[in-house]
Amino acid sequence: MSPRAAREIIAILRRTAKDQNVSTAMALKRRLLERCWALFNGTAHGHRRPDIPTRYPALVLNTNPYPFLILYENGGTLVYSVVYDGMGFSQQG
Repeated sequence: MSPRAAREIIAILRRTAKDQNVSTAMALKRRLLERCWALFNGTAHGHRRPDIPTRYPALVLNTNPYPFLILYENGGTLVYSVVYDGMGFSQQG
C-alpha cells in the first residue's frame, strides 16, 4: 500500500468516527482492509473506470456497502489511493 493510500484511509476513518461514530469507522476499517487483502491474495478483481483520472494505470475496486473506491495497479500488488465514490469525476474518458 502506498503511503498516500494509508494516509487517505486514516483520514477517512477519522472523519467517519467524527461524523458518524467509532463503531461505523471500525466496520469501515475492516471492510477496506478486507478488500485490500483480497486484492493482494488474488480473490478480488476490479475494473477500469475511464471517468477517474489517475497518474498511473489503475484498476478500481468498490467497497460495498461503503461508497469508497480502491485504486490499485493491475495485479493487486500496490494500492495507490482510496477515494470517495461521489467526488464528481468527469464522465469524459
